[in-house]
Amino acid sequence: MVAGMTTAVTGRLPLEVLERVADLAGEGSIPDYSTLRSMALTCRALKHRSQFHLLRHLVLKGAVHFQKFLTVARRYPMITHWIREVTICPLEGEYIPLSLLQNYLPRAATMRLTISLELYPPGYAAVFAGFRSIRHLQLKNMNIEDGTHLRRIVRSLPQLTRLSLIGIRFNSICREQPTCITKQRWLPEGVTAVGVQSPQGPIRAFMIELETWSI
Repeated sequence: MVAGMTTAVTGRLPLEVLERVADLAGEGSIPDYSTLRSMALTCRALKHRSQFHLLRHLVLKGAVHFQKFLTVARRYPMITHWIREVTICPLEGEYIPLSLLQNYLPRAATMRLTISLELYPPGYAAVFAGFRSIRHLQLKNMNIEDGTHLRRIVRSLPQLTRLSLIGIRFNSICREQPTCITKQRWLPEGVTAVGVQSPQGPIRAFMIELETWSI
C-alpha cells in the first residue's frame, strides 16, 4: 500500500505506525484489551491485527468463561486459529472438561493450568494427547497424586518440549525413589523441565533434581 492510500485509510498516522501501536498493546502477559477492542471496532485496516492480539491469549477463569468460549468458537471457528496461549484457572473445586477444548486449540503452543486434578478420573491424563500443538506446559499451584501421574500427563503431549512446575505438591511419594528416577524414564526425549520452585515436604529432593534436568 502506498503512503497516500495508507494515510487515507487511517487518518493522519501511517498504517505502519498504528499497526505498531496494536502490537505494543498486545504484548505482555496482560494485553491492553480496551485499546485493542477500540482499534478492532473503529478501523477496518487494523481489524485483523487487533483481533489476533485480542485472541492470542485465551484465559478461562471458570465454567462461565468456558461455556461462553465454546459458544463463540462453535459459531465462529475461524477465531480458534489465532489462539497461541491458553490459561485455565477456574475457582477452587470447579470442574472444566478439558476434552471439549481439543478441537478449538489447533495452534496453541502454550498451556497454563491451575486446576483441581482430584476432580478428574484417574485415566484423564490421556486427554492431553488431543492437544497436539502444545509445546510448553505450565502447571501451577496444583496437587498431584504422585510422580507417576505427572509422568502420564507429560508423555501424553506429543509435541511437548518445555515443562514448568510452580508450587506443585504431591499427595504421596512415587513408588520409584527419587534416586532411581532417570531423565529418560520421566521425560520424553527433547523435553526440558524448567521453572520449578522448591516445594515443602518429603518429595523436595525429587523436585530439585527435576529442576536441573535438561535433555
